[in-house]
Amino acid sequence: MGIVASLNFPTPIPGVDSGLFFQPTDWLALEAGANWMNEYWTLGWAGARFQLANEGSRSSRFVFDIDAGGVAGVGGERCGNGAEPTTYCRPDEQPDGRDWSDRAAGGGYLGAGFALHFSWFSLFVHDRLALTGAWGVPPTLWNLAWFGVQAAPWDAFRFWLGYTVANYWNEFDGAGGGGFDVGFAVSFDTWDPAD
Repeated sequence: MGIVASLNFPTPIPGVDSGLFFQPTDWLALEAGANWMNEYWTLGWAGARFQLANEGSRSSRFVFDIDAGGVAGVGGERCGNGAEPTTYCRPDEQPDGRDWSDRAAGGGYLGAGFALHFSWFSLFVHDRLALTGAWGVPPTLWNLAWFGVQAAPWDAFRFWLGYTVANYWNEFDGAGGGGFDVGFAVSFDTWDPAD
């Protein structure tokens, strides 16, 4: 069991992601947490991660993982939000007067990635597709890809630095961008009834 937290700082929209994970087996982890993106959304998420690792050697190994889950909360944007048309509006689009925090939102995600572990550090890449919906916003397809380096100087602690590229598409809009991601994870021993 453990905690994980990260800070995303794509200019000019900072974001924070935090959560808990429970790993009952070497190949399965259950995860839950929250994601906040300034003036865009606040979402809770929960899912599972399936991991397959080759035996490798003591100094290097390859890990492949798949993650899937759902999100729910508030967020989304239609025509710049608010009551008056803005430069964000298409000619056939009208605002509905709602702010991002007035929109119920939810969706699901599916991702896959791999990492190369060398002694105490790793190189990783991950790609995720997500389909979301929000009040007054058309269904939106997201693609998020990130890559970076992770260091684990101790068994119970690891931290990483990466770069994320995000793109989305829906009936009214489509855009993309990127930014850096820095985070850490701390693992705790859990009680085993067999002890």
